[in-house]
Amino acid sequence: MLKSIQARVSNQFNVSVAECDDQDLWQSAVLGFGVVGSSRSIVEATLQKVIEFVDNLGLAEVGAAEVEFFSC
Repeated sequence: MLKSIQARVSNQFNVSVAECDDQDLWQSAVLGFGVVGSSRSIVEATLQKVIEFVDNLGLAEVGAAEVEFFSC
């Protein structure tokens, strides 16, 4: 199921996807999505669409979503 979510997100959006935490627990997972862009608003909108997309897949329950920005 987790690999399916990762593949679907990768196919739908131009983002990087990685399992970031809880690898040793079978009942939960933490996925990280990475987006690089020149406009914070576009990056934020893309990440929001990814979160909604994963939630709408119905393959897993989205427990919490957190967005962090790093600038250079």
